[in-house]
Amino acid sequence: MKIPKLKSHSPVTHDNTEKDLIIVPPSVLDDKLRDFEEHQKMRNKLLGDVALAVALIIPVLTATFSDYPYVAGATLRGVFLAGFIFVLVRIAYGGYKLYHADGHARVDLVESLQEDSREVKKKE
Repeated sequence: MKIPKLKSHSPVTHDNTEKDLIIVPPSVLDDKLRDFEEHQKMRNKLLGDVALAVALIIPVLTATFSDYPYVAGATLRGVFLAGFIFVLVRIAYGGYKLYHADGHARVDLVESLQEDSREVKKKE
């Protein structure tokens, strides 16, 4: 796929602007950004799971579960503990996926786009 030259004249370089331009096909950019977005979603989801785990364990540690009609207090405590254990498993799985995912930091994204741009320029 041949990428057309940029239609603007030479870009104006400011004090903090790099002179390199990143030129990649839209499909490559879409793939890189999709991976970056998925990585950010995993990180945010993990923090929400930690907050949920704390919210589930605090009543187990501090509250006295009274018996209600048709529901025993031990059953309520068991539901909270089961939810806490389930959330701990989700945290462990999410941490495993996040740890073994490719580097998707902003710097890694820019570097990979620059490498792809160099490959496209070589093909021209």
